[in-house]
Amino acid sequence: MSDEYQHIFGGPWTEEKLDCLEAYLRAYNTALSKSSFRRVYIDAFSGTGARYTRERENEFSNVIPIAEFMNISDEQAKFFEGSALRAMKVRPEFHNVALIEKDKIKYSKLVELRCRVYEEQNDFSVSAGKISVYNEDANKAIVRICKNADWNGRRTGRRSRAVLFLDPFGCQVNWETLEAVAATGAIDMWYLFPSGLGIYRMITQERGSMPKGWEQKLDKCLGPNDWRSEFYREETFNDLFGGNSIEHRKVATIDSVERFFVQCLKSLFPFVADACLPLKNSAGYKMFSLCFASANQGVGGKIAVDIASHLLKKGAGSRG
Repeated sequence: MSDEYQHIFGGPWTEEKLDCLEAYLRAYNTALSKSSFRRVYIDAFSGTGARYTRERENEFSNVIPIAEFMNISDEQAKFFEGSALRAMKVRPEFHNVALIEKDKIKYSKLVELRCRVYEEQNDFSVSAGKISVYNEDANKAIVRICKNADWNGRRTGRRSRAVLFLDPFGCQVNWETLEAVAATGAIDMWYLFPSGLGIYRMITQERGSMPKGWEQKLDKCLGPNDWRSEFYREETFNDLFGGNSIEHRKVATIDSVERFFVQCLKSLFPFVADACLPLKNSAGYKMFSLCFASANQGVGGKIAVDIASHLLKKGAGSRG
């Protein structure tokens, strides 16, 4: 693979975000290393496996709308990709890695990355033969994996556990996908939730002015949870003719969107971290919230959320 697709390291702020995930992966594999579980890492919206940078913006313009990045700082942009590489190098190792990418161009780069693992096996903890690359919609792929995997070991005689990392550029993750993840009872999920970049920007000042497409997108992303009454307040106004009119005014903030989503996760998952790690741009605007939830109902889920909560608070505290 050419040098331009190598892992490009960003500044310390960017590294703290990836360090949070990597630290969890190390703790996760260490905790399960003495058990018989097959350990799986699932990376949805994998991109190319290398970091996105401003210098490569033109290269990706035919793949990713530049408008998606208009308010994202250089440091943030570098965070969108790179998680797959870290997961394939972490020790103790994962037994299997699944990379999911819908775009054909970026998918081809993931295939190249797998070839690189063959050529540079000493640099990676997982063998290339254990890396699966899927060229399809992430929602469909995750739902299929969740339903078909032998989590309880009934078919293979070996139970499996997994860490799933969701890092979409916007509101691409459907609520049904989260339901499928929770139903496994076996997946720990990290989700870079688009609290500011996606959700908050679609909440118009008056509910009646929200485009139908945005409303449908929020329904898909947030499911049956009543975001309308959470994000809007009904107000009565007197008109010029002595009558009354009712409007639904925006009361949501990015922080309240984040808190609402954490409560939504708690309706699905037995263990959810209360704190999220904010990903802000250079102006201090919160774009994303790194959230954690575990589908494991046993003591493993409690341990998982304790570790994740510690890492999330540590990351947030390091930025003040």
